[in-house]
Amino acid sequence: MLRKPISKAVGERLRTIRKMKVLSQEELAHAAGLHPTYIGQLERGEKNPTIDTIDKVTSSLGISLSELFRLTENLKEDQSETILQLRSQINQLSEEDRKTIIKIIDVMVEWKEKTNNQAKERS
Repeated sequence: MLRKPISKAVGERLRTIRKMKVLSQEELAHAAGLHPTYIGQLERGEKNPTIDTIDKVTSSLGISLSELFRLTENLKEDQSETILQLRSQINQLSEEDRKTIIKIIDVMVEWKEKTNNQAKERS
């Protein structure tokens, strides 16, 4: 499998996060003190930004550098977007609420596995 150039992978990640934050390229550019055309070039992987530029963009998106570089090449774009949305929502919860959400997910996964196994046994 061919690996995507890092500039393209980071650009796609920027676009996904920007869209999740419901920002236009122009709004992000304004917040970061950059030109909107440059944001588009970054998102398409056409430009290699300096670390200072990456810092401006991530700060304007309200994310850490590590979150930007947490590339999810093995996931489909919609899966990556779902994970970002879940992370954003979960980060707003208390520790107790996060633990409750994890328990709920565990119960749902167990139920789904049990249902799938029962269906396989019948066929």
